[in-house]
Amino acid sequence: MMARIGEALRHPKVRKMQEEINVLMGLPRNANFTPPAKGEEIFIYRPNRDGPVPGSSRSLLQDEDGDEAHEFFVEDQDGELRQRGPTALDDECWYQVVHSPAVVIREQPDEKSKMVGRKKVGKRIRIQRVVGGKWLQLHHTELVKLGVQEAWVLLDGTEMGLAGQQLLNRVK
Repeated sequence: MMARIGEALRHPKVRKMQEEINVLMGLPRNANFTPPAKGEEIFIYRPNRDGPVPGSSRSLLQDEDGDEAHEFFVEDQDGELRQRGPTALDDECWYQVVHSPAVVIREQPDEKSKMVGRKKVGKRIRIQRVVGGKWLQLHHTELVKLGVQEAWVLLDGTEMGLAGQQLLNRVK
């Protein structure tokens, strides 16, 4: 039975469908899903509590009452909630790649970090935040396309020996 399944998976029509599914999911055409090896840990116990903890990438703001939040809503006379006061949530933020041939998308904001993808010159990337004027953290919609939890792009070319050159430009 397993031999017949293997044979079916090698059929050109099945391969083409797999490639189309991968493209729709934002994966490379030739990506293969494999279950973890038997005995491979899915969850790892960290007794020193030193594992990475995802948190909010946006800062908290404080209103006149001293309350902290990303944004504040107030009920108007119609009973509808309306955003009032300061907000840490920007509109969509997009950058376009200007460095040729492409920019590298990394796992962490570090030039030596593992590469998780790349974007060619002229392509746009949706950004969640800018850190220190050097690194762009990708928006969760971009992370889904890449199939990763976190991804970063270098904005400033100084670390690559391209002093004063931006690798991406902000677009509206």
